[in-house]
Amino acid sequence: MRALLVTFVSATILLSSIPSTCEAQWVQINDSTKGDFSGVGIIGTTLFAAPGAGGGFFYRATGGGRGWAEINLAWTTNCLTVCDTNLIVGTSGGIYLSTDSGTNWTQVFDLPPFNEHILWVSCLAVSGTNILAGYTNGAALSTNSGASWTRLNFGVVGIVMMTGVAFKGTNLMIAPADYGADGGYDRIYVSSDRGASWNEIGSSFLSKQLVTCLASRGTNMFAGTQLGGVFRSTDDGATWIAANSGLLCSYVTCFATNGANLFAGTLGGGIFLSTDDATTWSPINSGLTNQSVSSLAVDGTNLLAGTMRGGVYLSTNSGENWALWGTIPTKPPITLPPIGFRLEQNYPNPFNPTTTIRYALPVRSHVMLTVFDALGQQVANLVDAMEEPGEHNVGFDGNGLATGVYFYRLRAGEYLTTKRLLIIR
Repeated sequence: MRALLVTFVSATILLSSIPSTCEAQWVQINDSTKGDFSGVGIIGTTLFAAPGAGGGFFYRATGGGRGWAEINLAWTTNCLTVCDTNLIVGTSGGIYLSTDSGTNWTQVFDLPPFNEHILWVSCLAVSGTNILAGYTNGAALSTNSGASWTRLNFGVVGIVMMTGVAFKGTNLMIAPADYGADGGYDRIYVSSDRGASWNEIGSSFLSKQLVTCLASRGTNMFAGTQLGGVFRSTDDGATWIAANSGLLCSYVTCFATNGANLFAGTLGGGIFLSTDDATTWSPINSGLTNQSVSSLAVDGTNLLAGTMRGGVYLSTNSGENWALWGTIPTKPPITLPPIGFRLEQNYPNPFNPTTTIRYALPVRSHVMLTVFDALGQQVANLVDAMEEPGEHNVGFDGNGLATGVYFYRLRAGEYLTTKRLLIIR
């Protein structure tokens, strides 16, 4: 089994190690900062890196990563995982499957109608041949390595998107980004009957913090949070305790597990390793120049990490030895006139308090650019005007808005697309 746990990464490849002494060595081999990778994955000696901010494409490196090629997709890739030898991506257009390392694709799950502002497959988790996907207002399960999917029964009203999914044995775990009228972030749900019914756990341990990622190992369940670090439960979620000894950053973005190793990526603090089920943590950041980590993938002794606007880092032998690998090609900027409509990821992201949103128009269009909160309520109207073809930049000031996930939507004529942004105070 090859598995990836992803949350909310740029076009640089670096090399890393995770030796038993926790003194990881990271070496940067190019300085491109175009785009944001939304996921990374490994199949044998083939590596994958998906820059969701760049639109409908991702990168593939065969033969151990010494040469990277761009692969086109129809949709922006939000998350990525590997199950057996299948490559699965979650997009703004559903879930797509490739059985030949990304050369050909089949749509295997389409998003149900819900809310035109927010249509997003946001997270994936793997256990054996089972794959769990979180998406706008729900979740889906595959039991055959992604070939077919079942929409799960999840009747809680008001959920906008899932920020984390995981397996604990045969149980399913999901974490909503928001739910209900009270805007509560501190909810995790578990199903013991493959999604037919769900039980809420951890309703009081987070104090209204956002759960950003989930993981499990043996009898332990782990929840990464936006402001509280890592929480652990050893009794199927009945009780939770903070597990942050040695964890120097409270914003945890992603987990990955490999045997006794539990890796945690953080926003601004780099990567931490625990070998005792989160009782203690050690940083493994030597040479990691960008420490805002957004995705992790593990396959045997190979470890792949994606960062926000700072590249992808690779270890091939748990960090004992390193070699220089290939460079991901930089995605060229939008040319004028553009050949199609396009909405770019805001930059910087995360941000406080200002960011820039870029988009392109192939023809003169009436443009509406709006920002929504996690409940789908409009919080800003940035553009509502006729605009000429070409590339456009709009600033957004998040002053007055709380920390959290927001969505910005571009409507230009018949073109409609949505991306997410993150405000951090």
